[in-house]
Amino acid sequence: MIASAFTRIGGSAILIGCLFLASGCGTDDLPLGHVTGRVTCQTKPISAATILFTPIANSGSTLVGKPATSKIGPDGSFELTTYQMHDGAVLGPHRVTVVFDGQELDSMTLTEESNPEYAVRRSSPSSRKLPPCARYPQEIELEVTGAENHFDIELSN
Repeated sequence: MIASAFTRIGGSAILIGCLFLASGCGTDDLPLGHVTGRVTCQTKPISAATILFTPIANSGSTLVGKPATSKIGPDGSFELTTYQMHDGAVLGPHRVTVVFDGQELDSMTLTEESNPEYAVRRSSPSSRKLPPCARYPQEIELEVTGAENHFDIELSN
């Protein structure tokens, strides 16, 4: 009788623990929106680049979430990944950065160690000609607002 009471209590404790772990905590719980798009420069698709969506904190909030990245395809298309392949980006405003292969980010460098799927390839900037829009950093802010988001981004010179 005592053993069955401990079994019920132990089973309940394990169930509650599993539910707690499954519910998660922290910024991993922030909702995501699926994000696709196309990046062009002088109306031509860019490639050999990576796009990075970095969440911007709303006023009064300290949770911003993890950045989302994608390698830009040969046709200029991208599909963002935050936690799992092509799951999107955290809802809310983002600072958008396009890094061409051979360029480095000022404050953060994507490396093969941090994310092999979307690593910025390290090549000499002189090894290939960068498009004119790569010469000057651009301030782009976009908002991820729901289940499906598509952005056509035209970089300027």
